[in-house]
Amino acid sequence: MVVIMPVTPFHFGPSGFTGLILRRWIDPVIFVLVNVVVDIEVLAVMFFRLGHPIHRHVHTMLIGGIVGAVFGVAVFLIKPARIVVGQLMKFLRIPYKPSLWKMAVGGFTGACLHSLIDSTYHYDVHPFWPYGRNPLWQKIFHGPFRSMRHQVETFCIIFAVLAVVVYILIVVSSAVKKISRVKKQTG
Repeated sequence: MVVIMPVTPFHFGPSGFTGLILRRWIDPVIFVLVNVVVDIEVLAVMFFRLGHPIHRHVHTMLIGGIVGAVFGVAVFLIKPARIVVGQLMKFLRIPYKPSLWKMAVGGFTGACLHSLIDSTYHYDVHPFWPYGRNPLWQKIFHGPFRSMRHQVETFCIIFAVLAVVVYILIVVSSAVKKISRVKKQTG
């Protein structure tokens, strides 16, 4: 039986946490959104009834990374999309300045993280393609480690909680800095 988690919310925990922690070097919104982009492949395979494997080339670090980087560049170059991302960050009260480099790197690394997480959960993901096997799944899910599937889910949920904690810390820190600047300006 293949467990299918298209557009999985499980990825949002690790990607949200990582994106927020590394926001100085990668775009956190692109880092998170690329998880949905990668899983479009699964939805397309299911919709068009293309059979197995369900996870194909976009679930590899090489091709998925390229797709992620192209996604990040496209969002940067398409001004309305970039504005929407900026408005989202403004709504979330996270200081934000978009950059082509950060969006491309965020897309690439976000897709790679997606592939690595899925490779521990799905036997048909080959993260290191063109290397044909999935060494992460085989080491984790054979023998005494068959229950690791629940541990992967738990890992993702823990990182979702940590992402919320980091988000709160960012918002509070930003608010404190803003209040401090206002106090300095008003004398």
